[in-house]
Amino acid sequence: MVFLNVNHFFKMELVSANPNQRNWRGILIALLVIVAVLTLIVTSVALLTPPDEGPRVRGARIRLSEVLSGELTPLFFNGSWVSGQHICYRDVWGGISLLHVSPKNITSRSLMSNETFRRLNPAKFSLSPDRNYLLLAYNVKKLFRYSYLAQYKIYDVNTGEIIPLTPHPEKDIHPYLLLAQWTPRDHGLVMVQDYDIYYITSPKSNTGYRVTDTAVPGILSNGLPDWLYEEEILHRAEAIWMSSDGHMMLYASFNDSLVDEMHISWFGEGYKALYPHIRSLRYPKPGTPNPMVRLYVADLADPKNIHTKVVKPPPIIEHVEHYFTTASWISSTEVCITWLTRAQNLSVVTICKSPSWHCQEIQKIAAEGRGWVDTPPEAPIFSANGSSYIAISPIKDGPTGYFKHIVWVNVAQKLVVPLTHGKFEVTQIVAWDQPNNTIYFIGIPPMRPGQRHLYYVSSLLPHVGSSLHPAVCVTCTATSEGNRNKHRTASSGHHSAWSDNNYIHDHYETQTESIQDKYVGQPKENVTKKQKAKASITPEVADQLEVTEYLRDSLHFVDKQRVAVWGWSYGGFVAALALAHPGQDVFECGISVAPIVSWKLHDSAYAERYMGLPDVIANYKGYAESDVYEKVENLRNKMFYLVHGTADDNVQFQQSMALTHYLAKKDILFRQQVYPDVGHTLAGVKGHLYLSMAQFLDDCFQKQVPTDTKPGLISGGACL
Repeated sequence: MVFLNVNHFFKMELVSANPNQRNWRGILIALLVIVAVLTLIVTSVALLTPPDEGPRVRGARIRLSEVLSGELTPLFFNGSWVSGQHICYRDVWGGISLLHVSPKNITSRSLMSNETFRRLNPAKFSLSPDRNYLLLAYNVKKLFRYSYLAQYKIYDVNTGEIIPLTPHPEKDIHPYLLLAQWTPRDHGLVMVQDYDIYYITSPKSNTGYRVTDTAVPGILSNGLPDWLYEEEILHRAEAIWMSSDGHMMLYASFNDSLVDEMHISWFGEGYKALYPHIRSLRYPKPGTPNPMVRLYVADLADPKNIHTKVVKPPPIIEHVEHYFTTASWISSTEVCITWLTRAQNLSVVTICKSPSWHCQEIQKIAAEGRGWVDTPPEAPIFSANGSSYIAISPIKDGPTGYFKHIVWVNVAQKLVVPLTHGKFEVTQIVAWDQPNNTIYFIGIPPMRPGQRHLYYVSSLLPHVGSSLHPAVCVTCTATSEGNRNKHRTASSGHHSAWSDNNYIHDHYETQTESIQDKYVGQPKENVTKKQKAKASITPEVADQLEVTEYLRDSLHFVDKQRVAVWGWSYGGFVAALALAHPGQDVFECGISVAPIVSWKLHDSAYAERYMGLPDVIANYKGYAESDVYEKVENLRNKMFYLVHGTADDNVQFQQSMALTHYLAKKDILFRQQVYPDVGHTLAGVKGHLYLSMAQFLDDCFQKQVPTDTKPGLISGGACL
């Protein structure tokens, strides 16, 4: 410790022999001491102060208009495989080209020039299997999530001739079609017009052949799924499967005559319509009649005499309400169909053979207790001779529960052998390289539920008594190699990544308030999988609150006074329940966009999968406990923003109107935004949506924090 005797210097000054003489030595020493002390203070502050973690903004800020306009959207791969070595794609000049990929070299040839493409301006295109014609779709009108109406033209890549596509070549018409696609060989075409199926052997054919004639628009559909199957079961716009030789067709027929209708008001633009139009949609709800479905096989070998036979489900499925979830051809005389009971607790893989087309059970997957079966969206992949197949199936891993893994199934013996096992999940089988006995798949690494990686594993069965072949992760250790995409054959083992995403870049770090975005829904990926049971969904909300509270209290850059929650669809349901959770002090405000408010008002397939039927015997209590209505009192004095489009076909506008009724009845103030004639994705009004959400959050956070509080690390926070 240093002591400075000021009195000593003061006395020395007083006894100076010369009053004009200054004690420069003493002054210099004093100044040096002061400088030394200040240096120590500055050094201590510099060493002990933690580094500034943000905000660090480089360059111009991103504008909302840039995001919504697609200006910042990266260029994605737009090609599609035509054969094992040919890819049809939109080239850099704006035309359409064909890439020939072989182990020795890569060649490319133009199929359509940029000038022709711009003149025809197709919205979609596909190349015929013989690579002589391009199918072009234009004037596309979206119907539901996957389906659309469009007009089509055929472009002859050899002559440049353009041919309007019609199911009736003998007539001079160019109708809108619900579906148009090539047959697997040559250049035949299958079409759906007014929900009936048509077939022509060539784009230049003078005759069209009608495969079905039973359609009733809005009630009975052939080859095109009804709303429920398109949205929840098949996840595609077509219900037609062609054999590899193009001579046989498997198609589904959907009968919605017993399904209740939802009536949707269509208001139109401005004052052009004095009265709103009423549009109807067959929309089954829990416990109400479902669509009835039948599968047929049509023989197109002689298109003038098309013979059709009904596919009969197995006895275990035939006499109960059911769905079919996948369909595929094994050979020209065999199809594989996966069935699922309406309760979704039993899935059956079957093979149906000519000439009877009666389906025989091969593999059965049953849920335990009150659980449900997670059916994979892809059909089983069969070996070349059809004697076995691989598929994704739940495999139990001791007390930790079930995990989805790849299994090999012997058709004749009905023997199921796991090829992967452990505390990780397989989400998709990418390919089965049978000559090299290798299966490629997408999987979730152990203890990393937020990641997806490409793996491969041997398809050879392990020897008796030996362990399974280990799965090898291809992308887990991938490193950046610039922006050049490379091709290699699967057997070469070459792979590359454009970005490894192993760290957060500086210019990504600017963050302010804490907002939790939810578009969560069942099923979710967990570290471990216990047996699933049908009950209420409220425990998931408690999990969300617990995790958010932990993050709020553990992360120093999260402002504890400015935490909000918002969600869309199922996420809107979770956001509303989280905000209304009794006693919660985590979220100050919440936004629900197109939320599910009551599961009794949602579609049957989705709600019944996780909740069962809404009756006293099944799960009436679970439905009641999950209703947002029952918690509206807890929204009192909370800032709540409710958003919905009136033309939402997925989560009906009725849901938000029911919640509005309960809130108004209890005199609970809230903010609401209604978008007329807009569907579930709020396409066309997202700019307005995000601006209104930003304004709402500004109002919420300014209410919670004094306006003169300076934003920063302490009062700012970070987005979760």
